[in-house]
Amino acid sequence: MRGKKVYFEERYFKSYDKRYVLGAIREHLARSGALLVSTEDGADTIVEARSAGLGIETRESLVDIPALAVPVPLAGTLQTPEVSLYKSL
Repeated sequence: MRGKKVYFEERYFKSYDKRYVLGAIREHLARSGALLVSTEDGADTIVEARSAGLGIETRESLVDIPALAVPVPLAGTLQTPEVSLYKSL
């Protein structure tokens, strides 16, 4: 894309963070050397932004002993607390 005139088409893009994502794409194009133009007429290339879904990659780990209901004769049940052995967010 370096040195090419690029028209960035955004009309088909829908997202909760639309402004941020489109700005990030424009920044990436500009840092790659693309010359952004405001109309399709003067462009060498047209870049179209579309998204079926965006997400954030996260990792969480939890190793625990779950809460248990222990029957106690003549008294009903006793609920034990959950005990986390390892937790990583």
